[in-house]
Amino acid sequence: MKKIKMNIKNGRTFEQGCEDYIVDCKARNLRDGTIKHYRDAFKQIFKYLDKNMLIEDMTKEVFADFMLALRENKAVNEMSI
Repeated sequence: MKKIKMNIKNGRTFEQGCEDYIVDCKARNLRDGTIKHYRDAFKQIFKYLDKNMLIEDMTKEVFADFMLALRENKAVNEMSI
């Protein structure tokens, strides 16, 4: 079976995508604590990735660099990655 590739080119930034996700979480009536956890996770991600980066600009290389930065950060638990 052929894998489906994401090919979205809608000019949306990561910040906009994250906010869209939070709206979806609220629509699905997720707990406030869960939504807060997601918001906190996004803040951590934005320490490494520019929140104004377009979603369509995320490449395998950008993701690999992000993962390496997390692994090099001693404050981040390996199980959290």
